[in-house]
Amino acid sequence: MNISFLYNDYFNEPELPLDENKKGCGQFKCFACDIYFINNDAKIQHEKSKKHKRRVKQLNQEKAHTYKDALRAAEITF
Repeated sequence: MNISFLYNDYFNEPELPLDENKKGCGQFKCFACDIYFINNDAKIQHEKSKKHKRRVKQLNQEKAHTYKDALRAAEITF
């Protein structure tokens, strides 16, 4: 999964709509890992895991790529 897709959700934490097709009606989501949980206890347990901590560290170290970054990488001036 691409980090730039998760970056905005992780830092903004948008309000989640009810969705009966997702675990826990889509109300318990780890925005860093993009995982839904059945209840808040499962989410809290996940937040203690190494996988989650590594992802949070990665999100805090990197910044999301912008359109200007893409142009600069392609050596296109504007």
